[in-house]
Amino acid sequence: MASEIKAVDMSRDRKCTDLLFLIMFAAFWVGMIITAGIAWAEGDPRTLVYGLDYRGNVCGKDNDAPGNMDLDGFRFQYWPNTNQLFDAADPLNVLQFDNALSICLSECPTPLGTNGTNGTTVNGTANGTAASEAKVHWVCKYPEDAGMEFGGDYNLKEWKADTFDYYDKLNSTLQETSLNLRGPCYPITLKSRSQYWSCQYYGDYEQSVVEAWEKLGGKELDSKDGGLAGVENLIQGYLKDPTRIFQRYISDIQQASTVEVVCGFVVPVVACFIFLILMRYFVTPLSYLILVLVNVTSVLFTIFAFIKAGWIGNNALNAFTGQSGNSTSISFVGSDGLDLDASEDNKTVMKVLAGIMVAVSIIIFLFTIAMLSKMKVGIAVLKVGLRATTKNPTTVLLPLLTISLIILLALYSAVTALYLFSAGDIEKNTCDEGEGDDCGWDVDLNQSVKRMLAYHFFGFLWTLYFIIGVSYVTLAGVFGEYYFKKGEMNSLTASPVVSSLQRTGRYHLGSVALGAFIIALIEFVRAIISYMKAKAEQTAKSVGGGTASSIVTKLFCYVECCLCCLSMIIKYISRQAYIVIALTGCGYCSASRKVVDILTSNIIQVAAVNVIGDSILFLGKLTIAFGSSVLAYLWLDTENYETGDDAISSPVVPVLLVFLLAYGIATGIFGVTEMGVDTILMAYLMDAAENDGVAVNAPPELNSSFDNLKEECEKAARAMDKNSDPPTNQRASTTSARGSVFSQHRQSGASQAPGATSL
Repeated sequence: MASEIKAVDMSRDRKCTDLLFLIMFAAFWVGMIITAGIAWAEGDPRTLVYGLDYRGNVCGKDNDAPGNMDLDGFRFQYWPNTNQLFDAADPLNVLQFDNALSICLSECPTPLGTNGTNGTTVNGTANGTAASEAKVHWVCKYPEDAGMEFGGDYNLKEWKADTFDYYDKLNSTLQETSLNLRGPCYPITLKSRSQYWSCQYYGDYEQSVVEAWEKLGGKELDSKDGGLAGVENLIQGYLKDPTRIFQRYISDIQQASTVEVVCGFVVPVVACFIFLILMRYFVTPLSYLILVLVNVTSVLFTIFAFIKAGWIGNNALNAFTGQSGNSTSISFVGSDGLDLDASEDNKTVMKVLAGIMVAVSIIIFLFTIAMLSKMKVGIAVLKVGLRATTKNPTTVLLPLLTISLIILLALYSAVTALYLFSAGDIEKNTCDEGEGDDCGWDVDLNQSVKRMLAYHFFGFLWTLYFIIGVSYVTLAGVFGEYYFKKGEMNSLTASPVVSSLQRTGRYHLGSVALGAFIIALIEFVRAIISYMKAKAEQTAKSVGGGTASSIVTKLFCYVECCLCCLSMIIKYISRQAYIVIALTGCGYCSASRKVVDILTSNIIQVAAVNVIGDSILFLGKLTIAFGSSVLAYLWLDTENYETGDDAISSPVVPVLLVFLLAYGIATGIFGVTEMGVDTILMAYLMDAAENDGVAVNAPPELNSSFDNLKEECEKAARAMDKNSDPPTNQRASTTSARGSVFSQHRQSGASQAPGATSL
């Protein structure tokens, strides 16, 4: 028979495979570098982090056109005209919130001011000290927009020193327009505090200021029912903008960085190594213990979600300050006495999370019940993979390298995407009739930027699956060498991982690039379909729905579901194809064909090994991920992260990040054992298929482990044949075919020449 796999030297008779796709991948990355260079040269993420003022300046930076102002240090966006906000909150009014006047300040102002000599005094003198004295403090536009000369150089520095108030320096005409809320100065009548580089209004009108405002002859302040709550909801909605939410999440992640490093990296790595060591020697009791732990941790996480949602006890989560529900929180009291707690949004999030966790806990419990009857088979197969892993301990380090590369890729891609998003043009909004001439500004993404974003996103996907593919082929090469040298460590190369990585890099990067390209293309199309679906839903809401809109939305759902299934199938086939590439040295397409032939011929056996063996490791991943998340949650629920210097807006995102990091690390480390099981199984099936059902190259301990699996599969085949009741000769033929690759003709195998290694 033609020799496809060499037992002594797996690097023999190999050649470069799918080289064209490696060249395409390299050329694509040249374009990625050019795209990143353009983004970093033209973009500025501060455009997304901070707001835009009424002149088109980005708060907190030295601006070029259109604003042309140096606002370094003036980071907080503030809306001085409260009547405009009331109008924007009114759904019957044409004014849009984006077009409400906003200005950049170095701090959020208060009605009582921070400097006793500032403000316009009513019934007293400017330097008086009477407690009953009432003052109106102002926030005025930038000095150069005042419409008059103050004498000398009155600049931003002096404007800041005067707490943004130069009302007393204005002539009578401009003072009159200011009293009519048409600028350049606007009264400070509501309290505000900084939240994510925006000034959030809260509380009620300051009565002493309102009285002073009325005595000055100011325009009536809007106080219609629900008006104040509407203003708060407007700014809350502004803060819920995806860009603002992203920035807030980044802030929480930065504040909780210590928790994330310890619980998201150190704890999972240590737990994974301890888990593998214990599994090596106590695989049977630990497998059952994992079933219990994953159920317990999911229930504990569900209880935490119920507590923080306010359904159990009264320790509900506060949205902005992280304080408990019975602590002082940011609230908004309207004129009708309604107290609107700012934590309601995050309570809703926690309620949704609690519902999801209930469903997850039920699914895990049912899955556990189904697993109990087949644990013995999974444990037997897992033992083989664990032996292979512990005999090649350096394989555990490869996932850490892979994870590190993926993290670097994600950081690079996220930063480049931020620069690309901010590379758009700052353009003035188009005001509708009735909104006035003072329109707002926004960042407009032109077609070139959109195309670069799409190019960059596809490059991220292609590179991500390329890195994962290289890891798969490398690990498969290590475990393939272990198999075809019968598990004899003395006959392995000095550094199996390095040798396999060199072999992969020299011969098979093109095949990996081809496999990664196919997966990335499917995922890219899925992303486009998801985007189109979201746009269709948005359009349907804007036009009031309808039968046509419903049909289009459902069509997108069906396409999205089909693509998801296709993606899962291609990913699985590609993983197995990478194993065949490492074992035989063939190209991606040839390997995929071999995989399909082998899987269709041995579907029961492969399903038994993958479902049972991988499921035990999957439960181990969940246990470590949930355990790390619970630990992070308890840590973030302490006073320091609720009200201290490291206070966060919500623990949800840091805990979610810890879960993802812990699960990713566990997936990478446990993936070594999973890859070992898959590689040994694939090598065993190919070995047996090419040698009349005798796996002549299998390590000695493998035969006894597969005997149990063979018996289980034969029982299942007999049960299927009995139920279907075909003719006797057909049933015998079917049973023989299904069990052929697990037939252990040891005498026949012994009669083979000792060096027989061909498939």
